[in-house]
Amino acid sequence: MDNLEKGFEAFNESDYKTALQELRPPAELGDARAQFVLGLMHYNGQGVSQNYSQALEWFKPVAEKGDELAQFYLGEMYYNGQGVSQNYNKAAKWFKPSAEQGLALSQFYLGIMHESAHGFLQDYSQAVKWYKLAAKQGNAVAQRNLGGLYAVGLGVSKDYSQAIKWYKLAADQGNGNASFCIGAMYYFGQGVSQDYSQAIKWYRLSVKQGCADAQLALGLMYEKGEGILQDYDEAVKLFKLAAEQGLVLAQNHLGVLYCEGHNILQDYQEALHWFTLASKQGHAIAQAFLGLMYYNGDGVPNNYVLAHMWTSLAISNGKTDSVKLRNEIEKGMSPKQIAEARNLALNFVEKTATAPSPQSIQ
Repeated sequence: MDNLEKGFEAFNESDYKTALQELRPPAELGDARAQFVLGLMHYNGQGVSQNYSQALEWFKPVAEKGDELAQFYLGEMYYNGQGVSQNYNKAAKWFKPSAEQGLALSQFYLGIMHESAHGFLQDYSQAVKWYKLAAKQGNAVAQRNLGGLYAVGLGVSKDYSQAIKWYKLAADQGNGNASFCIGAMYYFGQGVSQDYSQAIKWYRLSVKQGCADAQLALGLMYEKGEGILQDYDEAVKLFKLAAEQGLVLAQNHLGVLYCEGHNILQDYQEALHWFTLASKQGHAIAQAFLGLMYYNGDGVPNNYVLAHMWTSLAISNGKTDSVKLRNEIEKGMSPKQIAEARNLALNFVEKTATAPSPQSIQ
């Protein structure tokens, strides 16, 4: 048995130490199969410390020889900035030949990039083209995204029946977001007769699949008693599941419930917690509530500087009816305090504007 055979056998048996030892010599001599496996090992941290830069070095010669999987990994690394500076143009350079060879993952990424204007001018028709190729191969997220484009008529004529078709294919594979979308179509009566029982069925499935949007939507149905027995405790439970996943609408809704005591025991500390999380994501209503709480001293000591800061941020995010409150706050502030509040608001905007955005594909 030669080095390659020993190395591949060891890799398949998760004996990464032996795999590394046996595959490195042929890889250094230019064997593409050995290079690819070493790339995977460094990419995944198998038998070595995870090292994206080393992974790229091993994948690159294989990709240059036309291997579609190596091309995909290089594209993904440039897309996400793994081991290299994020570069959408270089990502597209590697995804395209891989996609043209039929790799569904690369086709999906090209769909994302055309839809989101990452490395290309925004082009929904191209997004549809690449999503459809990946979707026909069973890529669940491409199926869900394709359904979304049919639902709103971007890149294709609006067609709810096509939307539901692709959503259901994705949902059958466990895609919670697709299940949520089907539920929403039944809830609003889009392409189907409005049917709360069907909406609840799909929302519940989506909740089991961990979808925050569905957790919020089902929670609202429990809160309102739409197609289901009204249950505020269950509603709050679902709102918290969504809020804990970072869904800003759920965070703000919980803040309102706790602040105003809507069918729940009023709790300013809970309200402050959820409004703060939502405010840090730029939610104008939450920022306005937070400003009011600091102004009134609801659950916190009065702090006009923070009240002014959050109210100003709410105004800048479109809640212009908060101007009256800010004027009232300023009456109790010195020029120095007003300047401090403005600086805090400016620093917040600058910090959130430069924060790196997550590159994970949901």
